Amino acid sequence: MNQEKAREFFSSYYEGAIEPGLKQALEQAMAKDPNIRDDYRAFENAYEDLGSLKFETIEIPFDLNDKILANLDRNIYERKRNQQPSWIMWLRNAAIAGVSCVAVLGAVLSLRNLTSKTASAGGFQVGSFKNALKIEPRTNREATVSFAPATTETLIIKEGLNGPERRRATVLEGKDMTTTLQNPNANATVFDLEVKSDKRSTLIALPGSAASTSKTGGGNLEEFARALASYYKVPVEIHVDSPTVNVTWDFQANDALNATRAALDASRYTIDWQTNNLLVISDSEA
Repeated sequence: MNQEKAREFFSSYYEGAIEPGLKQALEQAMAKDPNIRDDYRAFENAYEDLGSLKFETIEIPFDLNDKILANLDRNIYERKRNQQPSWIMWLRNAAIAGVSCVAVLGAVLSLRNLTSKTASAGGFQVGSFKNALKIEPRTNREATVSFAPATTETLIIKEGLNGPERRRATVLEGKDMTTTLQNPNANATVFDLEVKSDKRSTLIALPGSAASTSKTGGGNLEEFARALASYYKVPVEIHVDSPTVNVTWDFQANDALNATRAALDASRYTIDWQTNNLLVISDSEA
């Protein structure tokens, strides 16, 4: 797959709607060709930047309407208004309507921005990136990630702790962003949500279309989350200082919550089953 051909699939790959065969071919092309990989990273950044434009407030000069009307009146005079009355009047009315539409749009965007700030203040606690970064499963294989930092921060989403970078977005102070993670694969996938100012790692494991039958295993917390999600078909969030700590597991319990309690040290980790069917594992002091 060449560079030009690869660009045709960037959008569907980013949205998780690409066919498995094309997905594999594109990932192989990105792994082999740094130009394709850089192109896709630039596409992701541009896509995220476009998403943030909806939060921009349009400031309209107070005298814009007068200036437009003055220019139109001058134009009318120079073209002899009585020779083209219908066209000129249409142009004049359209210009006035355009100014009104811009004013309304600016007011709506400002209102949305104000509403967004209010919601962030109520839904996320300042000073804690655990609360600034909120994960809400939509289905077992799809989750919405909301990010509302107290100061300007960059969120980097990677496939696993050491995997390729999938998305990157910088969120300004007082703003927020929402993105969706999907797992179209057969096996469970783990995403690493990295915020530079947060010393803890945040991982989210989403089940695949096929359930695992493997009950026993060992590895770090990333691998444990993947095994849990795959065996019990539930999304798992990890928010800990050291995700590379090794654990062993034997899934004898009937549910993911009790299986986690059996595998992890209760004095070290807090294990919580949330009402949105998300299993959360965090450091006890978090």
